[in-house]
Amino acid sequence: MNSIYILQRSSRAGMAFCVAWLLPAILLCVLPTCNTSPAGATKNGSTAEVSIPQDTMVRILIDMHLAEAMIQSVRRDRDTTVKATIQDYYNTIYKTHHITEQQFKEAFVFYSQDIETLDKMYDDMQILLSKMEEEVKVK
Repeated sequence: MNSIYILQRSSRAGMAFCVAWLLPAILLCVLPTCNTSPAGATKNGSTAEVSIPQDTMVRILIDMHLAEAMIQSVRRDRDTTVKATIQDYYNTIYKTHHITEQQFKEAFVFYSQDIETLDKMYDDMQILLSKMEEEVKVK
């Protein structure tokens, strides 16, 4: 599933929920573990390579947030015909982006160690989500 397909399937309310609540909630959980090390430096000061580039990670996180919003929308509407779980969506997202769950987790930890990078990624996510929302409104 690509992000546009997920977005088209979700409601505008789900999109608003995603932007207004899910993104800040996840960042609030992640930010306490962050430090202000220079970009690319880990907490112990060493530099490490990450297998997922920052722009790709932003797209993956957007897909995950849209999937979470869609699941929340389905639960709120009590649609019992949908049997997909969030892990099903995550697995599809991993496959779409040609990564493994382990690669995602390692990249997430890597990026969450640099608050400035994570903040920029969050800004990029908001910009892309706004553009996607505008595309849906036009259609």
